[in-house]
Amino acid sequence: MKKTILSTIALFLLIVATSVVSFAQTISATTYPFTNSTGATLVDMSSGTTTLIGANADDNASGVVNIGFDFWFVGTRYTQFSVNANGLLRLGLTNIGTTFSNAMASITNTPEIAPYWDDLVVGTNGKIHYKVTGSSPNRVLVVEWNNMQVPRVGTGSSGAGTFQCLLYESSGKIEFVYGSGIASNTTNSGASIGFNTSATIFATVKVAGGPTVSYTTATFSDTNTVAISSGTKYTFTPVVPNAPTGLSFTSVTATGMTLNWADNATNEIGYAIYRSDDGGSTYNFITQTAANAVTSVQSNLSSSNTYYWNVYAVTEGSLSSVLNGSQATSAGTLSGTKTVGTGGDYTNLTNAFSAITTNGLSGAITLQLITGYPAVAETYPIVPSTNASATNTITVYPTVSGLSITSSSTTGTINMNGSKYVTFDGRVNATGTTKSLTIANTATAGYAIQYINDAFNNTVKYCTIQGVNTSTTSGTIVFSTTTATFGNDNNTIDNCDIRDGATTPTNAIYAAGRSEEHTSELQSRFGISYAVFCL
Repeated sequence: MKKTILSTIALFLLIVATSVVSFAQTISATTYPFTNSTGATLVDMSSGTTTLIGANADDNASGVVNIGFDFWFVGTRYTQFSVNANGLLRLGLTNIGTTFSNAMASITNTPEIAPYWDDLVVGTNGKIHYKVTGSSPNRVLVVEWNNMQVPRVGTGSSGAGTFQCLLYESSGKIEFVYGSGIASNTTNSGASIGFNTSATIFATVKVAGGPTVSYTTATFSDTNTVAISSGTKYTFTPVVPNAPTGLSFTSVTATGMTLNWADNATNEIGYAIYRSDDGGSTYNFITQTAANAVTSVQSNLSSSNTYYWNVYAVTEGSLSSVLNGSQATSAGTLSGTKTVGTGGDYTNLTNAFSAITTNGLSGAITLQLITGYPAVAETYPIVPSTNASATNTITVYPTVSGLSITSSSTTGTINMNGSKYVTFDGRVNATGTTKSLTIANTATAGYAIQYINDAFNNTVKYCTIQGVNTSTTSGTIVFSTTTATFGNDNNTIDNCDIRDGATTPTNAIYAAGRSEEHTSELQSRFGISYAVFCL
């Protein structure tokens, strides 16, 4: 057996924050009408920018970075983007490729936005950089390809062509603005200009004789060779839906409520719901409904807490004006110290957490595992309540040594599914340093502990955590994905022994998912301190 001791290590990992759900996939003259103008000026990028790709770059790609706000594109909400040196931008958490063969029917880098996509080179005097201007809810992402070689010459030479792509918050407007140096370009048969989400859903611009746009023929303009005059601007402006009205709240409980509104739009693809947990200062995306919805059921809330809500109608790219309101959840009834086990307040943790979920919390609650725990077999996986808060916390600890929360579930033992502010403390009466509680799974297909769907601010400390999971995509402890909002954030494993059971697991800790950041959401991390891995 090999033992590795990690002392005072903090590991931070980005886990998936939210699933990308598409409600509509339409690009047309109706949903993204096109206009063009002359006399436009480039956004001043002389200061306050961040470089994505440096000078003298050929076929390079940037990493994925944050847009800085929610950008709605063809019915989907995006929070990240990446670019390459060939005049192409990709939305989403998947990094863009270095593809230089331009074609608006290509699906290699979808969803893609192409202000000038061709086989280019960043000049020795150039760069690709970006910044966000304005303030919420009217911010603008500006990405500039500065001093590009148009047409391509090759590395080691300067460039003179500059163009920008602007993405607008709330309105979803997309602009391509061209500075000087976009010369006649026949070197590689011409550039593509436009955007797409698939081989059949696109808008593509032909410069010669126009400009004109096709929403039906992908090859309409993959060969733009004519020069584009400085000051040219191409704009796609999604239609704005009518705003909902009459926000009201029904079925209010200690842990949930139903939002109700009047549907006044005829062209919406759904309604976007945002929530503030800090008195209306910061709003985070919660969910998107289908078109024509007039209600949304919200759960997993904390008792005696006022929630602030913003509701918007959404078209393919634009938000309506906001409908807002606030509502407090009902007061909870549970707090203090409760015993779990033979003769206790609850026979097992399954029942204890169920009671908390049903009745809500009026204060912090402690669940003491006593002799005879569990008096009745648990239902696995145990799912800790989701309605705790920073003040109304949930703490679980043993009052006697030698207790164990062990299952043979092929799913798992403890599933922190949206759980927050829950602490499992393995010390007797939460004092000292002796680890007196084991959390284990004896199945080769089950986890001991999983964090999923916005599990945040949870702590497991002074526990022995055992597993024998043989899957390459799971582990004794699993940091999983989310269909929710903020990510599995600020979860701490402190002074725990993470070890094998009868056999050795493939992974002690497995972190699933993909990196994404949703404005202030999605950045998920876990901390490990004084952990002992015994594998």
